[in-house]
Amino acid sequence: HEMMDGKRSCVVYADQVPVIREALDYADEFLLTAAGQRNRNHTGPFVAFEDISFAMQEVLFDPQTSGGLLIAISKDEGEELLKRLREIGLPAAIVGEIIESDEVEIRVI
Repeated sequence: HEMMDGKRSCVVYADQVPVIREALDYADEFLLTAAGQRNRNHTGPFVAFEDISFAMQEVLFDPQTSGGLLIAISKDEGEELLKRLREIGLPAAIVGEIIESDEVEIRVI
């Protein structure tokens, strides 16, 4: 939400987000964090989930699994950066794209 600054929208591809399987299992058991709930309350009105499980929604809202781990880079440079990050053993992925402003600021598909 902060990265869009009210001027752009974005699409997040949930199936591309690297997730530790157990995080989804815990979320399915409603083992949630207070910070994740604050994030949902703060940014939830700007997000539209399309056929995304409750557990994955919770993982995406939880600050332990998002936040500072997300960067934006031009599409032209993305593949090269992804290659370099993976070469040093980081579980990096291209998880979305920034688009022109839409009726929904953040669409998770």
